[in-house]
Amino acid sequence: MTSRRNTARNAALAAGVCLATIFGAASPAMADTSNAYAQALSTTLVGGVLGARTTPAQVANDGTQPVQTSTGNPTLIGGQSILKAGVLVQQATAWPEGRDAACAGVAGNGGVVAIGNDGTCTVSGSGGVSLELLNVLGLGSVTLKADAITSECYATSLGDLRAKSTLANLRLETKTALGTTTTTSLAGQTGPNTGVNVGGLLGLGNIATLLINEQHTDATNNSASATALRIGLLGTTGVLSSTVEVGKVMCGETKYTPALPVHGLPIAGGALAVAMWFGRHRIKSLATSLRGAR
Repeated sequence: MTSRRNTARNAALAAGVCLATIFGAASPAMADTSNAYAQALSTTLVGGVLGARTTPAQVANDGTQPVQTSTGNPTLIGGQSILKAGVLVQQATAWPEGRDAACAGVAGNGGVVAIGNDGTCTVSGSGGVSLELLNVLGLGSVTLKADAITSECYATSLGDLRAKSTLANLRLETKTALGTTTTTSLAGQTGPNTGVNVGGLLGLGNIATLLINEQHTDATNNSASATALRIGLLGTTGVLSSTVEVGKVMCGETKYTPALPVHGLPIAGGALAVAMWFGRHRIKSLATSLRGAR
């Protein structure tokens, strides 16, 4: 009986050595990777030249690091005249287990954003936000207003993807040189990927096009993205930019790396061959012992 136990123990030890050799050579990577990007505001001048913008919050996690979080620099670089009220907010987070989230946009005074452990973005602030699209002396102004304008995204290596924008109480305010103010609610036009034309002043035609709540998810590479508001200005009088993006976020590409990746199989095969070569005499002896112990 003792002989049998010793034989079984030796067999288990030999198998363990082989498996340890295989997986020790086949790994290194048993971790997920993740990336996230958030930019509160960016403008592009006529001709594609970069205008006012925030330095984006960007993070990456190779799966071996603790939670990575960044707010970048939400202070505008370069002069601008479009933001009249509100504060710029942005944050990106990447977890070690292959999850990432981002949140960005414009919040009310004193506003901040916070990304929870489930990837949900919480926005605070009061007083609302204001983006001036056009201000022409002698004609008037066109301004977008809202309680807040933000986007958020979330992606995991398991394919849980989310992208959405919040444009609370979005409205268009037009003022004429005579002091008349007209307010048009856009609250019913904040669904995903909604386009809106903004009329001009005194017969000037469309002065801007709005793409509201732009969002996209891609299950093939576990990514999600959203832009709360993309403004294309057809006329640039009184405005520094021809294109404005508010609340741009991108999550992923998050990748899952299995314990024994396909590209590691040749290495594992080689390791098994080496282990079997060096252990061939011991394995033969064990087989003989097993037959004799019956």
